[in-house]
Amino acid sequence: MTALPAAVPAVARPLRILFLVSAHNSLSQRTLVALTELGHATWYGAFEDGRLLSSLGIVSGSAGLARFQTVETHPDARRRGLASALVHHAGDVALRRGASRLVIVADPEYHAIGIYRLLGFVETETTVQLTRRPASTVG
Repeated sequence: MTALPAAVPAVARPLRILFLVSAHNSLSQRTLVALTELGHATWYGAFEDGRLLSSLGIVSGSAGLARFQTVETHPDARRRGLASALVHHAGDVALRRGASRLVIVADPEYHAIGIYRLLGFVETETTVQLTRRPASTVG
């Protein structure tokens, strides 16, 4: 197991299935559940006194790719190194399991982009995503 900074109270065993679904998820919750049940996704959490403070998932892909999903930290627990420790730990596990490339898709204006850069992630491509509003909300 990766050594964690003292600021991290605990990195849990992989979580059974935990979803803190946000509008930014590119995979549906049903897809993430299926990937988890098939062993292609693992979820990790940092806890303090039994309370989940930060979590993320990592999904194995083809050609040695492993992609981080839903990296989140409770606002009251930010700036303690929790997400950094989880990204480092989950990435280390994925690499030991055969991944050759780790991917995080993040908005360049998002507050956590600095964390990803400090952990060694670099921009390799730009993607554009459009979302269509449901007809009931248009107009």
